[in-house]
Amino acid sequence: MRLYKVILVLLWAVFLHAGFSSAQIQDVELNECHDEALGITLLCNPEWPFLSEENVIMLILNDAPLVTATIAVSDSPVLSLKQLTNEIIQELGGYKDGFQTQMLQLAGQEAIQVAGVHKSHENVGLVDYYVIHDVNLYSILFSVEPKDNWWDYEELLFKIRDSIRWDGNEEAQK
Repeated sequence: MRLYKVILVLLWAVFLHAGFSSAQIQDVELNECHDEALGITLLCNPEWPFLSEENVIMLILNDAPLVTATIAVSDSPVLSLKQLTNEIIQELGGYKDGFQTQMLQLAGQEAIQVAGVHKSHENVGLVDYYVIHDVNLYSILFSVEPKDNWWDYEELLFKIRDSIRWDGNEEAQK
């Protein structure tokens, strides 16, 4: 729940951001961005708001439709993805029943991918990833509202996802 309060506070910055059209977003210039507190590097555009709070960063890629990328790290250690039951995953992400999960590799580590919609805001499409790095659970969350615009942004969101690297472990993550 704490994560969602932080995200809601960060979303206020949307009102300060001029958006890109879906055509422009596909051609947007991407550079490496780094967050020292989370120890993570990923591709972003220098014009996107890069908001950072304790244990959370958020990129606002577009404001109409609203497209975000959020990365958060849990305060509690997690030793195995097997600890993340469907009930826990549903609570973490606020997913409506019917969400889908699959295992995959992310930044050289095993991850759970979750695709679905938000239970309270059914017009929000979500594709999220849960991965353990150094016994910390990282939540890598992508959202598009309205969800019908997901396909306009999927290529860009997956490019950002595939660029994620943790500090000090670059070779193992390739």
